[in-house]
Amino acid sequence: MAKRNYFPSAKFLRGRRNGGPVKFVLFQLAVVTAAAAAAAPWLHGLCRPVLQGTAALALLPLWRLRSTPVFMPLFLGCFFLLTVSAWQLDRELRPDSVSSGILPRAENLEGIVEGAPLIEKRGKRVQAVFKLRVQSRVYFRGESLIRQRVSDKVQVQLLSPMRLPGRGDRVRVSGMLQKPSPQRNPFGYDEAARFSERGLDAKIKASGAKSLVILEKKRSGGISWAALDGLRAALEKKIESLWPERESAYFKALMIGIKGRIPEPERQAFIRTSTAHVLSISGLHFTLIAGTFFLLLTAAGVRYKAAAFVSLFFIGAYAVIAGADIPVVRAGAMAALALTGVLLDREAQALPIVSLVFCAFLWTDTRFAESVSFQLSFIAVFCLIVFCGRSSSASPLPSETWSTSILSCAAVTAGTLPVVAGVFHGLSLSAIPANLAAVPFFNAAILAGFGAVVLEPVPLIGHFAAAAAQQLLRAALWIVMTLSAVPGSYLPAAHPSGFQTTVYGILGILAAGLKLSGNPRAAVWRRAAYAGLVITGLSFFFFGSRPEVPVLTLMDSRAYPLSAVSFSAGRDWLIFRSGKLFEREALWVLEPYFSGAGIRRIEGAFDFSKKDSEIKTALVPGPLSRLRPERIWGVCGEGSCGKPDRIGPGGRIRLGPGQGSLQFLGAAGGEPILLISVGTAEFLFLPKVNREAADLLRRLEPWLSGVEVLVLPAVSQRTSAAWLSEILKAADPSLTVTAGGAPPESRQNSRWLSQRQLGALTFECQPRRLQVRSHADPGFSRTVFTGPIP
Repeated sequence: MAKRNYFPSAKFLRGRRNGGPVKFVLFQLAVVTAAAAAAAPWLHGLCRPVLQGTAALALLPLWRLRSTPVFMPLFLGCFFLLTVSAWQLDRELRPDSVSSGILPRAENLEGIVEGAPLIEKRGKRVQAVFKLRVQSRVYFRGESLIRQRVSDKVQVQLLSPMRLPGRGDRVRVSGMLQKPSPQRNPFGYDEAARFSERGLDAKIKASGAKSLVILEKKRSGGISWAALDGLRAALEKKIESLWPERESAYFKALMIGIKGRIPEPERQAFIRTSTAHVLSISGLHFTLIAGTFFLLLTAAGVRYKAAAFVSLFFIGAYAVIAGADIPVVRAGAMAALALTGVLLDREAQALPIVSLVFCAFLWTDTRFAESVSFQLSFIAVFCLIVFCGRSSSASPLPSETWSTSILSCAAVTAGTLPVVAGVFHGLSLSAIPANLAAVPFFNAAILAGFGAVVLEPVPLIGHFAAAAAQQLLRAALWIVMTLSAVPGSYLPAAHPSGFQTTVYGILGILAAGLKLSGNPRAAVWRRAAYAGLVITGLSFFFFGSRPEVPVLTLMDSRAYPLSAVSFSAGRDWLIFRSGKLFEREALWVLEPYFSGAGIRRIEGAFDFSKKDSEIKTALVPGPLSRLRPERIWGVCGEGSCGKPDRIGPGGRIRLGPGQGSLQFLGAAGGEPILLISVGTAEFLFLPKVNREAADLLRRLEPWLSGVEVLVLPAVSQRTSAAWLSEILKAADPSLTVTAGGAPPESRQNSRWLSQRQLGALTFECQPRRLQVRSHADPGFSRTVFTGPIP
């Protein structure tokens, strides 16, 4: 039997018969149009239609599923690069974005609600979360109401909602707009990447009955989204009632894609073992759930095509219930196309199906090109198809052996290495054993969990299924946590350069084409490509750019007896003398600030008011002798000294005289938090360094990243309250600020100051005097006499 090739025709490239030259000319026209769009920024209004038309013309080579095997990887690689360029152009030419800027600010946004609001409970707090497609920004100019056209998608977090909007409603949201938090350490949660995966640009936090106004309700008709949203909410409540809190958090992630309740340390364990894909609804879940549903229908006597037809609706409904993220849509589209092949009596081929879905994604929205989830999902599927011999069928039914499982893990790990190294800055050495050992337990737990939900009305069987699912989940979690705790299971890697990624991608495309060709004479070249991949992959761990980490020093306080945290862009050290910081919770709060640092405990008292040479001598033969002196900060502790010392040639740093800006960020324990910028340096003023302040630091981290930040305790409670009170009164004369930093009636409400919007101020620092001016009112000027200004 002759071997089939499942790739689009390349005859158009050689100008043969059957309309080849026409297609070649059209393809050339598409490439030239894309190049013209990239070279002509004046095509502002035509940008999106030109890009989508180019992508549509680029789909022409897929008209026939036969060709030279090397063409498919080359075509997909070129199409991806073309789309990346188109996405960059599209981003540059988009209308004004509400997500520009660094610090949070108050905004009034109008737009359309996408998806159903999700209710989250965190302790006594209840909030509703939904996606908003922003259409305009609303603000006042004098007495005129101005609507500025914008094009963004934001996540709305509505605290204590009084009423909820429906899918498709047009609403106005008033709140504090913030950028998502980037990943600040190799094992940290990358909120910015998560938002990018979901096509979100920013988030806005709102509270109060007037913060949400429903301008127009969507007319009923069409698909009953409310029924699917209600089913999702019912499933969530059912899961919470069947299992304890910890297990229910995992079952909600495994079954309906809600993973906001999983503890951050355990989430990082999944990342360290490369099993995080289990927590996202993807092809694994569709294979289990849709395949099982299809088999149950056929076992019940339903005809083969009728079962496939019904399964199509089941797949669509499950994709909506699971959140319709990129992996969900990709897996659902592939499963739907495979079942469509069953209905049409055609054999479904995996590579053409995933290629069509891949191109359809990029054609729909070019911003998918930057999504980490998009890259990982499709690269993993392509590697499975090409290197594991799964191109012969796209059946939703599982069929694997141990050898193919090991090969699958190795292929996916090798294919996604550049993305993993660039995003997570490391490689899991326990990926293969963790996936082989834990994934079967997760699969069984998913099936048993759905069985428990469906059979819950039958007491005995439902209870047995719920208990079995809980035990299987605990076994899988034990495997993941155990392997993540093995020393050396995670190998740190530098961020690969553009040259390294390009070379790795070219070698991967060549290896895929030679593997698909099946030509015995190409075996030597294929092995050479594999060797090049290994060498390039190893270079990620020895060459490349390591992320710059801002230098940070926290000081002694009675609540948090931390002596020092000092590190720079390499592997440096966290130094402290208190055994209390060995508590897991305290270390986790401070973890974003000592990423990649070793831990060194100093016994006995230590005086940080000493001179630079004495400090370094006291730590010798400690680790700080290796650090660059200009990157280390030190501060006097216990409130005895308010002036920061900069260790190294810079000497002492003071705020004046000079120009700067002051930004109000929030409050901790009723005390105001101020960010003062002088030149390129930024100083965050905290009244005290305690657990609440450290938690605030973690939340403020997105706006403090990339700069040198100094966390400074107040000079004294009286002096600090005096001059901070005067600054706040100068910014807003209507404020009544007590010595504690907040009005007596609002002292218990930590959100009082964070809900205030204070205008930007400029100031001139002089000894015992602070000249304050307002940007909003050029005629406003105020001289504040204070005690010693830090």
